[in-house]
Amino acid sequence: MLRLAWGGTFYDDFQPQLGDVVAHEHRGSRGFASTAAYPALAPDVTAAGGEFVDGAAVVDGQMVSARAWPDHPAWMREFIQILRSKAPA
Repeated sequence: MLRLAWGGTFYDDFQPQLGDVVAHEHRGSRGFASTAAYPALAPDVTAAGGEFVDGAAVVDGQMVSARAWPDHPAWMREFIQILRSKAPA
């Protein structure tokens, strides 16, 4: 087991199986992330300590999230904007 800098853990022997739910934790600029997700996941985001935002492209620090595939254009615009700010071409 490896303890990560943000407090999570990584298990070397972790082998997910078909049907397993794999989740990750992201701590945004204010502690826990503000994030968009499929609306049915709002209780899960809140239970994990995050802030659920019902928006097409939610930016928290360097993380960009969206609800589902119809939000891809807005998500991609925000994602590209962050990339340009970090590595201007």
